[in-house]
Amino acid sequence: MGNDCMRSLRLTYRLLIILGLIGSLNLSYAQVVVLKETVPDDFEELDQNFGPNRKRFSHPFVSYGSFANVFDHKGQAQENILFGKSLDVVSGERYYWNFSKIYTLVFDTNFSMRMYGINRTPTTSLPLTTEGMKRSKYWLGSFGMALGNQFNFKPNRGNQLGAYIFIGGYGNLNFVRRFSAHYGASNVMPQPYKVTLKKFKEMDFYDYGATVKFGKTNFTLFARYRLSEIFIQRNYNLVELPRLTFGFEFFSGNI
Repeated sequence: MGNDCMRSLRLTYRLLIILGLIGSLNLSYAQVVVLKETVPDDFEELDQNFGPNRKRFSHPFVSYGSFANVFDHKGQAQENILFGKSLDVVSGERYYWNFSKIYTLVFDTNFSMRMYGINRTPTTSLPLTTEGMKRSKYWLGSFGMALGNQFNFKPNRGNQLGAYIFIGGYGNLNFVRRFSAHYGASNVMPQPYKVTLKKFKEMDFYDYGATVKFGKTNFTLFARYRLSEIFIQRNYNLVELPRLTFGFEFFSGNI
């Protein structure tokens, strides 16, 4: 059951990456050339007021991030993680409502997979025994939403996104909450084995936080800070996972 569970998680993770890349490429093929005998007074007649610098706009996106335990606003200790074994992958759809040339309201819906590879130290606290443990990882699969304010640096930028800064918040519903650990062979178990805690209820069903992004056209650098706790602490005294996520977002097309 443990192997089937992990294969399912890996498949979900790969599908998120593939779907995000395919979805972001859709815009590359969405360009429409319109010929008019006369030049219109308002070019919004040509695009039905839909576009990066029109009243409304939307596009798919994919993002990749990692974690850093550099700060905790509650002064809590944070678990040490393995940088190369920890990843946050998000794929979703973003919607824009332009209220002026400077201000835009932005809303996201997305699916994400977060993996925290644990770098065990003497202070590490895990839900399974660490004796004989070779490696371990927390998994979170989520449906999320984000809402925030985008401020555009260049008002007269044509029908494109241009450069901007985004400040907002996010929330996730965590439908996958798991912990897995790999163990080496021992006197009790002659072969290496793996243990998976499915539906690990020490991990909360939701989390939320704040987001800041700086972007230009179809590339964005972001930082997300989780304000809520991941662990409920019913039966274990677990160390909180890193709150800060940083990375980049990408969406293709002439925007």
